[in-house]
Amino acid sequence: MPLVASLELSLASTIIEEAMDARLETIEDITDWKVKLGARAIHELCIKAPARARRLLSRMATAKGLEYLGEGIEYSVYRPQGEDRVLKVHRSSVYASEPERVVAARRIMEENRLLKLAVGPFLPEQQVDITDHPLIPGRRAIVLEQPYKAIMPNTCPTRINQPQADEEALVRICEFTGVRDALAEFIGRANLGAQTHGRAPDTNGHNNLVLCQGAAGGAELVLVDGQPIPKTIPVVFGLVMSQVDSMDGWLRQVA
Repeated sequence: MPLVASLELSLASTIIEEAMDARLETIEDITDWKVKLGARAIHELCIKAPARARRLLSRMATAKGLEYLGEGIEYSVYRPQGEDRVLKVHRSSVYASEPERVVAARRIMEENRLLKLAVGPFLPEQQVDITDHPLIPGRRAIVLEQPYKAIMPNTCPTRINQPQADEEALVRICEFTGVRDALAEFIGRANLGAQTHGRAPDTNGHNNLVLCQGAAGGAELVLVDGQPIPKTIPVVFGLVMSQVDSMDGWLRQVA
């Protein structure tokens, strides 16, 4: 397994405990003992020194003309240097067959379409393609392309894996003109989408729902993750809807 792939998979597994357990099981299933030892070493690095592991992956990305922006549960995110776009690499698709990639790409496009029906005004445009992994020659993957958004620091009103919103962040972002109304609209659309389509916007991340620099120096509320959480994943669906409810409760309290 390429070093890049091991880093991507193990870094992402540190986000939630269930993913970490699954990653360890996958490593133990590797039959080549040399590959297994290497994957164990990389995984240990990602657990004990994640910042160091990210620096390593960042240097590898820089050598390919990319900036490593981070990782989510399913995707690793890169930005071509000097360009206003980002590439989200669907990690598991690297190991799928081409027919499986085609099916998965169609599912991703359909899920994005359903999410747009609910919270479309807050979503960047998203293009789905099956192409070469930007860091692993000869390996194909599903790659999502979105416009690059300049995220304003400390403006995410949710905390990862926490049902309660970050009230200090809510105070900060609502100081910007129009953001309080935008947040109220987002909450209403999120609730309607959950009821109508059984899909919730993925607010569970360090920088999923954020303020970005808008026109004329203003701020715009953006959901940078274009893939929803379906009701068929009840634990995560319930978590993100609790985050939405918590933001709604705060808005009503300070109104």
